[in-house]
Amino acid sequence: MNDNNSQEILRTIKELSTDFNGSNEIAIILAAGHGKRIKSQRSKMLHKIWEIPTVERVYRACKNGIENCNT
Repeated sequence: MNDNNSQEILRTIKELSTDFNGSNEIAIILAAGHGKRIKSQRSKMLHKIWEIPTVERVYRACKNGIENCNT
């Protein structure tokens, strides 16, 4: 990657980014995978369990808080 591309990427990131508010808690949900073992073209995180997508279940767990991260 040349310097012009690097500068363009940095400008684009800055343009699309917002200020970070460090006073709020943040969770990053890593949602990857294609569900090959379950023979699906859909991402595993988009599969529904009792009509609720898995990614929404993870979001709710984060939003509601986790008492102990080791459980």
